[in-house]
Amino acid sequence: MGVTFSDEVQALWLLGTLLESWETLCVSLSSSSTNGTLNKEVMSNAILHENIRRGTSSEKSLSNVHDTLSKSKDKKVGSGDICYTSTDEDWVIDTGASFHVTLHKHFFNTYKEGDFGEARMGNDGLSKIIAIGDVLVKTCIGEIITLRDVRYISDFWMNLISFGKLDDQGYTNIFGKGQWKLVKDSQIIAKGMKIGALYRSKFEVINNHVNIVDLAWSCGIIALVI
Repeated sequence: MGVTFSDEVQALWLLGTLLESWETLCVSLSSSSTNGTLNKEVMSNAILHENIRRGTSSEKSLSNVHDTLSKSKDKKVGSGDICYTSTDEDWVIDTGASFHVTLHKHFFNTYKEGDFGEARMGNDGLSKIIAIGDVLVKTCIGEIITLRDVRYISDFWMNLISFGKLDDQGYTNIFGKGQWKLVKDSQIIAKGMKIGALYRSKFEVINNHVNIVDLAWSCGIIALVI
């Protein structure tokens, strides 16, 4: 069983895995997106045209862009030379994702390795789903929720929450005026903000690992308590 993502998430993934030398193009594409919505096809075409502009021939540039897209799959968060990065606490709420996804193995409270299929990434490459498990998190307003059947994809570059899976767990997702609210039994469980084209929130992962610092949580902002 594979995983699908919304077009916006695939476009953001593609931008996030480009080298730092592409930063000007990354910023330009993000700021010029229609109604704040990113589009994977537009991103891919822009990368191709930029390669043609930089290269000596269309044929060579076409080869270069394929190489850029394929090699981008190997870039890791925190490598220091990619256009966009996200922190461990950032989660993107995706209406098109079929499952929750994380790239962090240590997030899991339960963890089962196996043959769980592949996920098609923003560069049209396939990444193996290494394991499935549950992740326990504290939301920015202090509520505890369990994300069920989270997919572990080591070369993904963001933590992703599936709108549909939350719905399956009995939660109600409310989007509007640049905000996301997660509600259950008339109680607000989590909040998030629209940043660029996507809704994001911050969750503190609760597991058996000892935190080096305590986190004072607020919706959209993290303050370190020393």
